[in-house]
Amino acid sequence: MASALLVGAMFTVITMAGFQEARVVRGPAARGLIGALASAFAVGQIVALVGVSYVLRAGGGLSGALLTAGALLAASSVALWPGSQGEPA
Repeated sequence: MASALLVGAMFTVITMAGFQEARVVRGPAARGLIGALASAFAVGQIVALVGVSYVLRAGGGLSGALLTAGALLAASSVALWPGSQGEPA
C-alpha cells in the first residue's frame, strides 16, 4: 500500500509540474494544453491497465508486462526527444 501511494504521488507531482510548465509556456492560453495533458494522463492510465491484463492473460506473466511497459516507455522517450521530429534541439 505504501508503494502504491508513493508511486501515485510521484506521478501526480510530475503531472502537476507539467501543468505549471504549460502555464509558463502558454500563459493565459494554457487551458487547452492542460486539458490535453490531463486527458493523455487519463488515457495512459486506462490503456496501461488493459494492456497489462492482455499480457497477463497471454501467459507473459508480470515480467512480460513489465518488459512491455519498459519498451513502450523507451519508445515514447525516443519519440519525444528534442530534434527527433525535425525540431531544433
